[in-house]
Amino acid sequence: MKTKLLSLILMTLTLLLTTNLYSLTGITKSELNDLADIKNGVSDLSFVADYCDEDNNGGIMDIQELDDTFFLTLNTGALILIEIDLDQFSTEIGWSLSQEATTLFSVPYGTYTAGNITVTQTITVTKNGNYQFIITDLFGDGMQGNSYRIIVDGVTVINRTFGTPTGATTFSQTNDFLINTITTLGTTTNSFDDEMIVYPNPTHDSFEISFNNNQKALKINIYSSLGQLVQTGIFKNTDQIQMNLNQPSGTYIVECINDIGNQTAFRLIKK
Repeated sequence: MKTKLLSLILMTLTLLLTTNLYSLTGITKSELNDLADIKNGVSDLSFVADYCDEDNNGGIMDIQELDDTFFLTLNTGALILIEIDLDQFSTEIGWSLSQEATTLFSVPYGTYTAGNITVTQTITVTKNGNYQFIITDLFGDGMQGNSYRIIVDGVTVINRTFGTPTGATTFSQTNDFLINTITTLGTTTNSFDDEMIVYPNPTHDSFEISFNNNQKALKINIYSSLGQLVQTGIFKNTDQIQMNLNQPSGTYIVECINDIGNQTAFRLIKK
């Protein structure tokens, strides 16, 4: 009799735990996602919902998985910081940044008017590959031995002087560097093919997203560092988007989804 009673109690507890898993154990959906990840062999055991395919449908994230996803484990963009120590003839300096023969950003002669200062420019890129930075001097004497630096995600990849203090002829310098640390969302068939440029990043308020080609329709979602959706917008027939980040200072994830469901994301820092 006791054995039957004990078996009945165990069966009842098992049924309750199966049908009321959230309420009885406090296990969250994120934790259950980790359990599914363990089954699929891709869990980080962090008890945070991972950005991976929970239901083995070819790496494509469905809406249920996107709704419970924490994005910050991805490296979806590289932050390029350019620092230039200008000499007194700052109006003579210009430069450009390109990737695979496509100019991503450029500063023409005459842009810089103050001399003997350090100017900076930050650019977020979302595509791995070879990048090229070209700095030029209109007069042909460089910056009289002053330096410039290219820093990618906090790591200095280029640190050179431009010209010499004696004024030797130096019209331009070309610098090539590789970025291969970017991870896009899902598989390559589930991310943007077009290069995307974000400027400025970090930002104080407004920022701009530029694409190589016109986008028929885009949905932009902005998430906080806790994975909460804080801002959204829909844009049509454009290759350039301007947005204001009406949120406190911090790190945000900006997700872009086009009209055929391709998506990518990048980190945005608000000062």
